[in-house]
Amino acid sequence: MFPIIGFWIWKPETVNWFVPIFVLTTIFTLSAGSGQALFTYLLATPDLRKRKLWFAYYLIMSPLFYTEFKNLIHRVAQIKQLMGEQEWKATSRQGRQEVVRRVYSASHCSGPPLFR
Repeated sequence: MFPIIGFWIWKPETVNWFVPIFVLTTIFTLSAGSGQALFTYLLATPDLRKRKLWFAYYLIMSPLFYTEFKNLIHRVAQIKQLMGEQEWKATSRQGRQEVVRRVYSASHCSGPPLFR
């Protein structure tokens, strides 16, 4: 959405804003955050429901920043896939395994099946 708006600012006469697929995707993208905020508020516990500013803040910030950040991550993943980079780089969990092993060995059990 933001790249199209940027292009429109650069060349205002070239963008047709009423292409049906553009209108539908814009409505869907902008309404996803508000739907999440609404259902989260409705399903929240009473003590969280008292903090209405949290829900209002998310309602405002979600379409402006979070949605575009999420879309950026998806675009980067698609470009990496097209470029042939299919190896995922994940952080090592070796340190966590050592801690879990020590805790379970201290309690005289064999540990969870994941770390055996």
